[in-house]
Formats: sequence, structure tokens, C-alpha cells
Amino acid sequence: MSSHTFLVSLVLTLGMSVCSYQPKFPPEYSLQASTIAMACNYSGALSPNVSKYGIVDIDWSNMKEVWANDKPMDAEQMLTTQAILLKNYSCPSSCPAPQGCSTRGQCRSKKVWVYRNPVKALPWFGSVRKILEDPAYEDFFIKFAGTPDKNGSIPGVHVPTCDSNFNPPRCSSFYHDQSQTPQYPTGSLLDGSCYQPCDCGNNTPCGEYVFDHRNPKVRQWILQEFIGGVNGLGNPNVDGFLLDDAWIPDHGKNDSIPGGPTEYEKHAVQDMGLSQQDVYDLFVGWNQTRAEIYEAVTAAGGWVWGISGYRSVNRDNCVREMQSMCSNTSNVLSMPTIFYRSGNMSDVMGDIGVFLTARGPHAWLGYGWRSTCNAPIDAPDVLFKDYQLGEPTEVCQETGNNTGVFVRHWSNAIVSIDCNTYEGKIIENK
Repeated sequence: MSSHTFLVSLVLTLGMSVCSYQPKFPPEYSLQASTIAMACNYSGALSPNVSKYGIVDIDWSNMKEVWANDKPMDAEQMLTTQAILLKNYSCPSSCPAPQGCSTRGQCRSKKVWVYRNPVKALPWFGSVRKILEDPAYEDFFIKFAGTPDKNGSIPGVHVPTCDSNFNPPRCSSFYHDQSQTPQYPTGSLLDGSCYQPCDCGNNTPCGEYVFDHRNPKVRQWILQEFIGGVNGLGNPNVDGFLLDDAWIPDHGKNDSIPGGPTEYEKHAVQDMGLSQQDVYDLFVGWNQTRAEIYEAVTAAGGWVWGISGYRSVNRDNCVREMQSMCSNTSNVLSMPTIFYRSGNMSDVMGDIGVFLTARGPHAWLGYGWRSTCNAPIDAPDVLFKDYQLGEPTEVCQETGNNTGVFVRHWSNAIVSIDCNTYEGKIIENK
């Protein structure tokens, strides 16, 4: 799982305009429906309590202890299963188990986004494994630079090419490393553990493979199958995605000299034998794929986490952030924005005050990735309270010159945030 702060800065660095994307679905001004959380439970399904959030984004590591021990693994199907469960928890009558919703939007109070990685070809996603095993798709993946010896190993590379837990060993000439890959007999919480040799498919050693975005057919497959298929937008229980990882256009070693695909073993560019031009071409192809994913998902009425703006307001920066947002030209009024909670449970009313005082039509308050699977995303019940606020009738404003107190009228309430005490208030019209 990559740092989403890094991906946001990457988008800005590369000059991709995300402001031009707008959701096709209507705004939700209910506080509960405007909450969001990136959720993950290593050992099994998410608690029904998670369904209190209006939007839940499910990380790929969710239920890893279960799917890492399936034969073969299929995290992709598990993500869909979890999406169905969340819809059923929120709308049991209209989205009954085991199929869940029959049409998108049937459970308006709940949206579920799922993880996808258009950089890493992960064989524990069933649709990816299928084409990794099919020789007709050989040109979809980047190979190791060397030639395999009689045992399937490739001299001179920095990662294993074979899984010797099988007899005969499972080997692949497609580049793959073992970062964040389930391990036998034990792996870290981040990687996952297999009770028996890890099964990623026939003759496919588990690892992180690499899509070759110089091939336009890869883009077509990703759009039609990986994003639009039966476990993606083709399923009415899936409303959007988080896209992880990136290509950096400069040649070099990841985590040392910027360049190549993110979050691979640092010699990945070298072991794939990529030139500077190769790396740049892969960056251009990946960037085009990403843009077309954004277009396809938004056109279908879905959303992608990475095309939202971000705000992180706390006691220390409250005045500065609120002064920038309480303006007719503030981008929070035009750009879908995720407001990250400050993280302090006692500051929840402050977080709510900031959010309701500053938010635009499409905005969400909650948690992003919190460093590891199983990180708590609990919140006081007040975050999910059914306030009858109506809709904002004006842009927020400071009550005086540098008072640090900001107020906004809604059709059925007045909301405010006092940055001096980080105290939010909601006064509903009676």
C-alpha cells in the first residue's frame, strides 16, 4: 500500500488536472452520508460497524488471512464479497445477501470503493492471474532482462525468479519481486502468511509483476476487465476505486534515485533492463491509462479516490486553512474534497465544525490509509448523527479581522468553528 500523500504530490508534479473531473452522482449533504474511511481487516470481513461510514474504501489486504490461503488466491473476488456485505449491512431489504444490490444506487446511503493497481500486476487478483497464465497475453508484462538457465533461474538479478517450495519449482521469466507478497511459512502482517506453499496459480510464483503500459492492449484490458468487469463497475455493489502506485519518469532505483515503478525492489529498473527512454515511455503509457480510467469511472457514475482534493485541518493550522477556504474562489467549493480527521478523538466536534463550515457540494470527512491493516477507524457516534441541516446557503466567513472564528449559514442550521479552542458548533433551526 503506497503513501497517498505521495500520490497526491505526484499528480500535482506531473501536471495532471484533476479539477476537471466531477461526479455524476448527486451531492450528499447529510453528515453521515458524507463520512469516509479506508478500511482493512487482516483476519476476516470488516465489522458491520464500518458500514456506518457513507463511503468505505476496501484495501487489498482486507481478509488477507483468508484469501492468502485459498488455492489459488483471489483477493479480487474477496473485495467484491466484502462490498456486497457492506451494502447488505446498510440496506438489508434492497440489497439482500448473497447478491447484494441489483442496480447501482439502490443503497444510496452507502458507496463502496475497492482497490486496484494498474502498475503492479498482482496474481492474487483472479483476472490478472488468468492472463499471466495465458501465453496469448505474454506481451502484457515486462520480463527480466536475462535468460533463464536450465533450472529457471536468471543469473545476475536481485530477486528470486522461482518459488522452490514446489517440486518442481514454479518459475517465471516475467519480472516479479516479493515486496508485500504473501510468504510461506510466515510473513509480516503487511505481506501475509500462507499455511502451505503460497498458490498464485499454475506455474506462477507469487510476486509483484509489472504491466507493460507501452502496449495499448494493456490499457484496453484494464479498462474493460480490471475496472469494468464483473468485480469492478460491472458489479452494482462497486461504486469506485482507489488506484495505487505510479511510474516515475526518471531512470533510477526506487527508494534511492527516483525513477521507475513505485514500491518495487530497488533494482527493479536494472533487473528489467530498462533504458531511460523505456522508463519514460512506460510513464507516458501509465499516465494515459490512468487518465482513461478516470474518464471511464466518472462517466459510469463512479469515483476514484485519487482525483479528490485533500484537506487536513487541526488545531495548529486551523486559522490558516479556514481563511483560505472561506473564499468564493476556494477550490473546496468546486473540487470534490476529502477532509482528513485530525486523529484526536476528543477533537471530533472541531473536525465536524471545520468540515461543515468549509465543505463544497461533493466532500467527505474521515480517514485515509493509516499505515497498516487493522488500524482503528473508530469515531464517536456524533460523527454519524442525523442532523437536519439542509444545504449551505453561503460561503463561510470569519466573524471579524483575525478572530479565528468562522461561521456559515445552512438552510436549516448555523455551523461554526472556533479555531482558538478547536470547538465546532451546530445550531439547528427549531
